Amino acid sequence: MGDQSKDLMYLASMLEDFSSNLNRMKNLFSDKANLKDNSDLILELREKNTGISKQIFEKFKHTKFVGAASTRASKLKRDFESVLKTFEQLSRQIADKSKIEAQEIRDSFRKQNSKLSQEIEFMGTEVQNLEEELNTRENDFRQIEKDVLEINQMAKDMSEMTQSQGEKLHEVEMNVKSSRDNMKDANKELTEANNIQKSTTSSAAKYVGILVVILLIIILVYVFFYSRR
Repeated sequence: MGDQSKDLMYLASMLEDFSSNLNRMKNLFSDKANLKDNSDLILELREKNTGISKQIFEKFKHTKFVGAASTRASKLKRDFESVLKTFEQLSRQIADKSKIEAQEIRDSFRKQNSKLSQEIEFMGTEVQNLEEELNTRENDFRQIEKDVLEINQMAKDMSEMTQSQGEKLHEVEMNVKSSRDNMKDANKELTEANNIQKSTTSSAAKYVGILVVILLIIILVYVFFYSRR
């Protein structure tokens, strides 16, 4: 009898836990506004009650109650059958709700998948645009490098050109200076030649004058003697 009393106390405790969990499940399931948030807890309670129901069933199956314990066990058995039916109905409702939620999730997933496909396509376009922009920037950078090299070469060429022109300008200046010196020397020589020419002309004129005077004297002498004859 002592063992049967313990078994009855065990069954009563398990049935109390089962009923408590079932009532919590009902309350959570009836809260439609927060049903999605409560779904995990509902499933957890349902799993606990499934385990408890198996333990109660096994205890009734393998324990033979007699006398007063049999009457108490029969009442517990009826109570268990009642809550078990309620649990079964609620489990079916939960299953149906889960199917609906699963379908909603499936539909939502399809929509999200479609939206994701569109987003991926959009992202592909964005990536393509980004790649084009990066290529453009890279081409711009390469063009800038090329321009810098060309400008650098241009600066070197300008430096060489300036140096070459400076040397040529110096050479021209030297040639001009040399020409000026040559012109000065030529002018000097021309002046000297002119002076020599003037001196020669003056001497020749003197000699001609002397010759003219001599000729006049000779003529006069000749005329004088010829007229006395």
